[in-house]
Amino acid sequence: MATVNYLEQALRQRTSPTASSKQSLSDYQYSAGLAIFDCCSAYEDFIVPQLCRLIAPLFNSHMKISVLEIGPGPKSILGKLPHHLRQTIAKYAAFEPNHIFATRLEKWLCAAPETEPPLLSLEGPPNIQRTPFDINSDTENFASVGSSNDNEKYNLVLFCHSMYGMRPKAKFIERALNMLVERPEDGLVIVFHRDRALQLDNLVCYKTDSFYDGVVRVPDKDDVLDTFAAFVAGFNMQDMEADKAIRAEWREMCRALGNREDANPNHLLFNSPEIMLAFTRHATALPELIAQVPLVRERRIVKNREAHFYGCAATVRPTKIQHVQQCIQWALKHGVGLTVIGGGHSGHCLWPNVVSIDMAAFDQVHLLTREEKGEAESDSHPLVVAEAGCKVTDIIHKSMEAGVTVPLGSRPSVGAGLWLQGGLGHLARLYGLACDHIVGAVLVSVKSGEVFCIGRVPSQHWPDGA
Repeated sequence: MATVNYLEQALRQRTSPTASSKQSLSDYQYSAGLAIFDCCSAYEDFIVPQLCRLIAPLFNSHMKISVLEIGPGPKSILGKLPHHLRQTIAKYAAFEPNHIFATRLEKWLCAAPETEPPLLSLEGPPNIQRTPFDINSDTENFASVGSSNDNEKYNLVLFCHSMYGMRPKAKFIERALNMLVERPEDGLVIVFHRDRALQLDNLVCYKTDSFYDGVVRVPDKDDVLDTFAAFVAGFNMQDMEADKAIRAEWREMCRALGNREDANPNHLLFNSPEIMLAFTRHATALPELIAQVPLVRERRIVKNREAHFYGCAATVRPTKIQHVQQCIQWALKHGVGLTVIGGGHSGHCLWPNVVSIDMAAFDQVHLLTREEKGEAESDSHPLVVAEAGCKVTDIIHKSMEAGVTVPLGSRPSVGAGLWLQGGLGHLARLYGLACDHIVGAVLVSVKSGEVFCIGRVPSQHWPDGA
């Protein structure tokens, strides 16, 4: 099934009009196109549950919450939240440049007296600005509209499918971060974006997640496909004849790339993957880390196809255990996550806008004899000490020098994830899993950054302070 983004590229490549021959969609055309996406499964299956999970701690710790929403459309996604979360929102503001959407949004927020409003605890009228969210806009004056406090900030800034025309996107996120409350430091900027990844250079996520199963169902009718294709492509043609010809080509392209279900053959299906990114005021803390730990400037190539699509915030390559400790202490200080790259086969070794720790510098394998182990027991087998960046091939080659082997997997490029997750290989029937042969480990605690030696660790491999 083709993704919406792939369809967008195909539509644009099929036409390749010059900039002077294109025209932007009108508010009405944009509104009609967006309505087709309202039935996308991602809203109920991903966006609403993720939003509830993220904001519940924030809303539960405050009596009143102020929210700024960027491009909410005709109805805010906040209206789908549970009642107990919606009743905490005391102030609501929005930037909505589409005048049709802005009018509908105001009408939706100001419900008739006999019906319950979607945001039932607002202390004043909602502040809807019919202008784009500008990184150079005077946000302090905007924030103070209807308020006596000229320095008001927001507990939550929300982008839900509203970043498509914003470039560079990182600058808009940074602008939103500056609009968060300063005390307490629990304000959030949350982004939902219809794509597999969203690269925001030098910004570090607090939380991130992906949803690949979203589906958009489009009725296979000429007029609907015309509206849908123009919305996905992002433009129409100024010349009427050229526009008519391109619409016919676009319909053909949609029907060629769309999938059909036997139970509903009159609809075209397109995959609509989603990504969620949440930021706190600590999102710009990356320079603090790379001042302590070596930065990998070239793009790190990984084996996993899923991880290959992600753009991490940065990749650092520690060369000593103290560097690993500094990474963890930095993450704990700023409340962000980390991923680890070993062999690069895991789908979790890279994650959108999360710092990755590349363990490639820890690539040594040591073979210790009975005397070198310093053990008096009868076990005469050599002890293999493998550092965290070693691959299967490194361990096998080193152990073969002593005429022994280790029951590992069959892929020579797999790293430490193999034995951490079991380790099934050709020798498993005779000797068991790779993890069955681990007798000790040097660990850095993700809760404190402390170093621990667990099990049998030869004295010469004990780090200082462990």
